[in-house]
Amino acid sequence: MRPTILLSVLLPLLTNAQGMVSQEPSNRTVLLEEYTAINCGNCPAGHALAETQLQLHPGNLVAVELHGGGLAIPNPGQQDFRNQWATALWSFYGVYAQPRGAIDRIPVSGNVVVSTSAWVNAINNALALPSPVNIGLATSFDPGPRTLTVDVELFYTGDGPGGNDRISVLLKENQLVGYLQDYINGAQAAYDHNNVLRGCITDL
Repeated sequence: MRPTILLSVLLPLLTNAQGMVSQEPSNRTVLLEEYTAINCGNCPAGHALAETQLQLHPGNLVAVELHGGGLAIPNPGQQDFRNQWATALWSFYGVYAQPRGAIDRIPVSGNVVVSTSAWVNAINNALALPSPVNIGLATSFDPGPRTLTVDVELFYTGDGPGGNDRISVLLKENQLVGYLQDYINGAQAAYDHNNVLRGCITDL
């Protein structure tokens, strides 16, 4: 299992010293937050769509899976991928079904969390937006006390959207092998779960 750091900028934040990031305008990176569950038989199709989009937009799209809802409650022998951060986001956005997704938390027809049929257009629309800030990220891990240190640096190359700027740093993990229901191919006992949210380092 390989932990992966995911940086999601909801709105920009000011910083002083520069070193990790370029001061030239860069392309936008879009975040897909995928609301999913291990006992959701339609979710493998959502995972496949997310993976296709990740391959189409390498380096410009990142994904994180948030397991929640009644179908995320594990049966005996199943892994539990729920956590307080995913649960809080499910609750905040009033997610009532899965698979669903939020793309940069930009509303689509008034809804932040939308069905898979809206993902591709929403991702393309978000990628076409200008990016007013460059972001750099560096991590170090001390295996003794199991301490992860994350340094984040931002540099504005344009005007932000205004208001209260915020940044979120999320921790996700890949290659978690466990159960996944699948209505098309049949239940999978050893599905390779990727992009699973494991924690929020900043205040959610």
